[in-house]
Amino acid sequence: VDNATGHNVSSDVLATLTHIKIEYLPPNTTSVLQPAGAGVIRIFQLFYTEFLTRLLGYQLIIILSYGLIN
Repeated sequence: VDNATGHNVSSDVLATLTHIKIEYLPPNTTSVLQPAGAGVIRIFQLFYTEFLTRLLGYQLIIILSYGLIN
C-alpha cells in the first residue's frame, strides 16, 4: 500500500486482521513502481481486445454462415 492518506488503516481494523500483514511502500517510490503497473495493465488490455475481436469475428462468421443476416 502506498502512503496516501486514504490508505491509512486504523489500529482497531489492524487488530481484527490476524491473517493479513499490511506493508507500506517507502516514501517517493510511486513514480518508480507505477510504470510497471501501467505495463501490466496495457498488456491485459491488448489481450482482452484481441479476445473480443476474435469472439466477435467468430460470431459474425456463424451468423453469416446460417444466413441470419441478409
